[in-house]
Amino acid sequence: MILGVEEKEKGLSEGIVGIQHNAFYMHHTLVGFPILKLARLAEQTERYDEMVETTKKVAKLDVELTIEERNLVSTGYKNVIGARRASWRILSFIE
Repeated sequence: MILGVEEKEKGLSEGIVGIQHNAFYMHHTLVGFPILKLARLAEQTERYDEMVETTKKVAKLDVELTIEERNLVSTGYKNVIGARRASWRILSFIE
């Protein structure tokens, strides 16, 4: 059976709504337990590369991040980039 344009658009919009609902559900599940707890633990142990990797999983979801989540992402990237900039300065000085 060949679908008309209206049926295709309706199916597409229903699919998008389903994806958004799943992302919202996954976000609240991730917030509840492992991902953000791992990010906080990585921050406390100063393992910022791991902090960035764990917060990246939450940031990739199609939902708005909470203030705490944004702060975790920001802190992780700030520290990773800061360490790389310091290494670059040392290498530039040696040359």
